[in-house]
Amino acid sequence: MSEVIYRRSGRIARIMLNRPEVFNAIDDEIPGALSALVPAANADPEVHVIVLSGAGKAFSAGYDLSFYAEGDGASAHGKRADQPIDHAENGHQSSD
Repeated sequence: MSEVIYRRSGRIARIMLNRPEVFNAIDDEIPGALSALVPAANADPEVHVIVLSGAGKAFSAGYDLSFYAEGDGASAHGKRADQPIDHAENGHQSSD
């Protein structure tokens, strides 16, 4: 079963997160799939609208913390969830 489903119907491209058992929580596969599908839909001259949705009861619960905490994958910053993130290193500024 694919974690992200792409369908085009006429001028509408639909991209659906497909992990309803964990409220479409994001793991390592989803960001890469979205990074490929959104530009592909955007480049399709037949597509005029891109709809992003989630299967089941929720759009997305955010990052799958149990997936990252158990050491199965890297976080969005390339580190496990239990490793500190230096936001200045990533170009973010503190709002203090």
